[in-house]
Amino acid sequence: MKKLLLIIGILLIGVILFFVAQYLNFGNKANEMTNLLSKDDINTINSYRGKYQSCPGPSDAEVLDVAKILLRAKLTKDDIEKLLGKPSDVRTLEKPIPKISGDSLEYWGYDVGDSRRIKICFDGDGNITSIQGAGVGFDKPIYPPKDINNPPMD
Repeated sequence: MKKLLLIIGILLIGVILFFVAQYLNFGNKANEMTNLLSKDDINTINSYRGKYQSCPGPSDAEVLDVAKILLRAKLTKDDIEKLLGKPSDVRTLEKPIPKISGDSLEYWGYDVGDSRRIKICFDGDGNITSIQGAGVGFDKPIYPPKDINNPPMD
């Protein structure tokens, strides 16, 4: 009977340690998936997420900073979803309309709050083509800079 209780206790401790390790590693997910992001970038995104969909919400400058970070890092859809959460709205176009959508085939809309939204546009391969704001201080799309290390998007 004592051996059985000892085995159950050891298994229980192992399970608890496993879940604690998973929980502690959860905070490092951003670092694992975004090797292209600096600590400042991660802090900017975390600050944005803390204010996202709250009142008054992130400032226009914070939203623009996050958009620039996402464009510069060229993250995948999965990475963006891990960083920003599920989009408020997803729209897929069968055939892009050049004057309206460029080469974008899919839009992810994130409601920022206070009738503001950012729209992340992806091509068929899941690469970001542009990010556009609605009511967030930039209404025209910003595009990935040609020189990733020196983005001219200010």
